[in-house]
Amino acid sequence: MPNKERVDGVQYESPGVITPASAAEDIFRHGRPEEVSRALITAALSGENRLWTEQWIIQLSRHNESSVRCSSAVSLGHLARLHGEVSQEAMKAVAALRGDGATVDAAGSSLEDIEIFCRK
Repeated sequence: MPNKERVDGVQYESPGVITPASAAEDIFRHGRPEEVSRALITAALSGENRLWTEQWIIQLSRHNESSVRCSSAVSLGHLARLHGEVSQEAMKAVAALRGDGATVDAAGSSLEDIEIFCRK
């Protein structure tokens, strides 16, 4: 069960762990939007297999639900912070979300994380 904490009026939730990767992939393919978002953020925060996570970020950045597209942007920001690098392909996928009113803020925040945390 995820751990929840409220700070300055914002609720933060520790997403837990999803293993194996096949369980996450099943959620990405068939889960409800909130399950997909949670699984993607969990994968990003696990710090494992950056390239695999980036491939799902790219794919899910085109999801029909804006909450999942936002989570793809947030997840890429987490990868940038944890790994100090992200692929150009993933960065382009998230940059494209700036043109969507529902995802513009998440995409902008993610791109700022990339600028701050990724090696030049």
